[in-house]
Amino acid sequence: MLRRYHCSIGSSALGGVYYINSSEKDHYDQNEPFFSDRELTVIADDSAAASIESNLNKNTSKIAVQEDLTVDPEHDEIIVIDGTWISASDNSSLLDELTNLLLSGKPIIIIPDEAGVLYTLLADTGKSLGFMIYDESSQIFGFEYIPESGDVYCYSGIGYSTQMNALPDAYLWAEFALQGVYSELSEREETSYIDSKTTVLDHYGSVRTDIVYTDLNESREPSRDGYITGYEIRYFVEMMPNSYEGYRSADVKIFSVNRPALNPDILLFNYFPTSGECTAPMLPQNSLIGQKTKSMPTIDHSDLGDDRFEIIFDIDEKDVMGAYNTSILAGETVNLKSGIYYPDTQINITFCHMNYGLLNFEKYGAYKTFELKPTGYIGFVSEN
Repeated sequence: MLRRYHCSIGSSALGGVYYINSSEKDHYDQNEPFFSDRELTVIADDSAAASIESNLNKNTSKIAVQEDLTVDPEHDEIIVIDGTWISASDNSSLLDELTNLLLSGKPIIIIPDEAGVLYTLLADTGKSLGFMIYDESSQIFGFEYIPESGDVYCYSGIGYSTQMNALPDAYLWAEFALQGVYSELSEREETSYIDSKTTVLDHYGSVRTDIVYTDLNESREPSRDGYITGYEIRYFVEMMPNSYEGYRSADVKIFSVNRPALNPDILLFNYFPTSGECTAPMLPQNSLIGQKTKSMPTIDHSDLGDDRFEIIFDIDEKDVMGAYNTSILAGETVNLKSGIYYPDTQINITFCHMNYGLLNFEKYGAYKTFELKPTGYIGFVSEN
C-alpha cells in the first residue's frame, strides 16, 4: 500500500531570517529560544554545573544541582549528567545507579567525558534493550527508555563548536520527549525506536532528523520465503539553512546504500514518499509567527523488484521553501533474514549560497552535499 504524507514548510530558522525574492524583501525576527521552564536536575560538580546552567537559562529557570544520582521518580524532569564528574567519582555502586537512572523513564542528557565512561554505559544499556543507534562522534547524547512500552528514544548532537553549545537543542529533544512528541511519530502500538539527531553542517546551516524504527513482528516468526517481518522505518528530515547569511536548502536524497548486492538479508516490500502539502511533526528551536506551505517535486527511483529505495526531494532554493525550514517525510518497510537490522539507508543533504550579481539579480552557487549515515543496529546481538 502506498501511503501519502504531506510536508509543512515552516517559517523558522537558526537566526533571524531574511527571505529575498526579486523585489520582495521580508524580515522575520528571531524569537527567544524555546522556553518551557521544565524542572531540570544537573548531576555534576559546581564548576561544571555553572557552565551547564548558563547555557540553559533561556530554556528553564528551574535548575537544581547535585552530586549524587538520587532523583524523585514522580517528577517529569530532565536529567543532565556530566561525564567528567562520573569519571572522577570513586563509587563502586555508581554504574549500577546510573543504569537504573537510564531505565527510569526520564529523558537524560549525557555530556560525554574523555574517559568514555558514560558512552560505554550507554552502549551497554542499548545492547540490553536491543537498540544501538547513535553516533560516537556526538558532543552530547540523549536517552529515554519508556518502561511501559519498551520504546527507546536516542539523541545525538553533532558538529557543534563545543559541548555546551549543543545543550539547548538537547534540552529541546528532552522537552519534546516529555511532551509525547516522539511517542506519536510511529503511529503504531508496536515497540518503536527513534534515532534523533541535530547536525550542524559548517556555516551552511543544520539538519534535524528523526528516524523511527517500528518493530512489526516481535515474535520473529518467519514467512514462507524465509524472511521475518521486520521494521517500518520513517524518515523525518528538517532542513534549517543559515538564511541570514544567504544559505539555502536545495535537495534531500534518501536512499539505500547496500541493497541488494551487498545486503541480501534485507528485503524491501513497501515504501512511501512524501506527496503534496502536509504537516510533519517537526518542531523548531525558534518558532516564527506565520506559516507558508508549498508542495515540492519528488523524484522516485525506488523499485520493489530489486529492493532499491531512493527518493529525491527537489527543494526550490530560489523560492520560499529554500529559505525557510523545510520538513520532509519518507519511509520504507523491510523484512529480514534474521531479527537484526543494520541500517543501510543514507540521507544526502544539499545546501547552496545566494548572493547578488549585476542589476541585483540573485545568483546561486557554492552547492555542497553532506552525507548523513545512521550507525548501529536494532535487535539482540549475541556476545559470542
